[in-house]
Order: sequence, then structure tokens, then C-alpha cells
Amino acid sequence: MPILKLLKNFSKKIFFVKIEGLSCFPEILPEKIYLVLDIKPKIGDFIVFKDEREIFVKKLKKIKDNFLILEDSFKKEYKIEREKVLGKIVLKIT
Repeated sequence: MPILKLLKNFSKKIFFVKIEGLSCFPEILPEKIYLVLDIKPKIGDFIVFKDEREIFVKKLKKIKDNFLILEDSFKKEYKIEREKVLGKIVLKIT
């Protein structure tokens, strides 16, 4: 998706994440840096969210009311509240 189109939908957050681990491999690669924007996610997007202590990236599988169902590359599912979402990955930087 072109950056200009993404920026048109931009709300307030823009940041970068450096990936550690293999939970979204091979689509999201460890040791790489990705651009994250606070824009509405779609099924199949990689979502960045904050748990009590850490920040995670998982793939969006379903949207249910105020919850998102995410999964990793091992097909483990996670149910999180929408309020925990920081944004979605939109571009690999390095």
C-alpha cells in the first residue's frame, strides 16, 4: 500500500519496532525494523499491542466486538482488548 494513502488515514501515532523472536516468521523477520501506524486494522494485518510489561506483534485473525483474536506463526491464538492495540505494521524499514 502506498505511503501517501496510508498517511491520509493517519490519526496520531507513528513509531518503529525492532522485532525479536520468531512468532510471526516468515512474514515478519527478526532483527528487522518496521514502521507502525495507528490506523484501522484489517484481517491479516500484523498488530502491535502492549501487554502488562511487553510489546508484541501478532497477526489479526478475527474482530469480535471490543476484542481482537490474533495468532502467531505457531497457530497459537490470543484474545486482546482493542484498547491494548498500539497500531499495525505497514512497512519494513531495514
